[in-house]
Amino acid sequence: LYLANYVTAYGGDWRKGGLTEAIAGVADAHSTSESDLILVNYLSDAYRDVGDGSEEWRHAQHVDIRHAPSARTDGIEIASRDEGDIGYRVWQALSLSAMRAEMLGDISARILLGGMQDHDLPRGYPGVLEEFFLSASAGQPIYIIGGFGGCAKCIVDALHGKARIRDFAPSIYDPTFSQLY
Repeated sequence: LYLANYVTAYGGDWRKGGLTEAIAGVADAHSTSESDLILVNYLSDAYRDVGDGSEEWRHAQHVDIRHAPSARTDGIEIASRDEGDIGYRVWQALSLSAMRAEMLGDISARILLGGMQDHDLPRGYPGVLEEFFLSASAGQPIYIIGGFGGCAKCIVDALHGKARIRDFAPSIYDPTFSQLY
């Protein structure tokens, strides 16, 4: 994509040594001029402050950092920023959903790769599955790369009748959870 001069949009945080840092490094290495915009990185409220030393990438000339709008938090009580606090977990899920919805308006196609399944998640339902639903609902082209496993492979299997969404994302059938969305 970089070599074809496409702009890539990605939602991720800036933990030292993380995937976003690696993607920004590739974008920087493949730019053909100083003014090329190659990567748009969306940050949700939940991960806006995450980072320990990756500040140099926040100012990379080929990366545009966009802050997603804040999630609605009506009636959510957050006691602490701890994975054990249900209010915090709900806020994280809603923040990531707001980021994914914001991205939808700025992209023309979606590539799905990897992703966690319900049993891997401390909150919410799989983000890759949410991105699939958002893009499908908007009529956007979706390219699913299932060869790396994860939620993307489960989606491919479901589309081929080899699995059911209920098998890898049972939380979306939980009436309590579905009230959030």
